[in-house]
Amino acid sequence: MRIEPLAVASRERFDQREATVTHRVLMRANDHVARGMALRAGGRRLAILSVHDPDESRRYLVCRCEEER
Repeated sequence: MRIEPLAVASRERFDQREATVTHRVLMRANDHVARGMALRAGGRRLAILSVHDPDESRRYLVCRCEEER
């Protein structure tokens, strides 16, 4: 599994600054991976926002994820 950071968006909520970090995750294809699920990478939890097979070979998946804190 390869994790690449994509973007950081910050916002203010309840007088506190919050950051949302999105990632692109490249992984081997798995029929059980779907939007709404989460991946674990060490102590990190990544919520899956989208899943697609970039070349339709059913070898790899690219997931757009948001890091949960």
